[in-house]
Amino acid sequence: MKPNRRETISLLAAAAPAFGALAGAGATAHAQEPKRGGRAPTGQDRPHTIETRIGRLEFTHDFADGYPTDATLDKLYEERDFQRACQAYLWSLPAVSFVSWQRGVTNGLGARNGQIVAILSYEARRGILTANATTPYYLGFADLSAGPLVLDLPARGVQGGASDAWQTTIPGTETAGKYPIRWHVEVPGLGLQADITTPLANQELSGSIGPSYWEGAIDISGKQSGHSLGGVGYLEMTGYAPASHKELSSQSKPQ
Repeated sequence: MKPNRRETISLLAAAAPAFGALAGAGATAHAQEPKRGGRAPTGQDRPHTIETRIGRLEFTHDFADGYPTDATLDKLYEERDFQRACQAYLWSLPAVSFVSWQRGVTNGLGARNGQIVAILSYEARRGILTANATTPYYLGFADLSAGPLVLDLPARGVQGGASDAWQTTIPGTETAGKYPIRWHVEVPGLGLQADITTPLANQELSGSIGPSYWEGAIDISGKQSGHSLGGVGYLEMTGYAPASHKELSSQSKPQ
């Protein structure tokens, strides 16, 4: 349902810089000429129009105090719908691209669920829109409807991390560390049972010259003596990732 004119003009006033972008440096305002023999309209009751790239926008008074006409409202809603359609199209491109990629890997190359395909040659990289010339790419698709996919990274020989379709690093793939981020605690003497989880799994800190470790927020829920309990906390885990052997760039080397 469209808002009324008063609701719309409050939105327009808040978006005045956007109108400046629409109108540009050549924006002009047109005032209605007074009728012969009548009272000359004042600045407050004089209709105004603004020339923009989407056409002329008309207001019942000046822009700051007036209301947009029905024709202006229709034009603004059409422009908003057009911009939303453009955004929907742009945001759908990565999803459509990856679906096409998945079909090529599974149907064209015959890769099964969870198998990883190596894209190493220049010819193979031609299917990637923004591929680097010297970067090796490994691509796999997993159908999780039948259960989770377990990815076991060796402690040595792996560089980089795994990214999802949105190019976001998958938690736990940057290092070889395996962190228990879900705990179940029981203290029979206190009648306590609690589950400890984290709202954000990717809270590992990668050490540049030392070991990586995990630290971050946790949520606690459970029961004590039949009564429900809950809370939040902070957890730090070390010793789950091998030490890094990187050298400091400023460290002197023997000649």
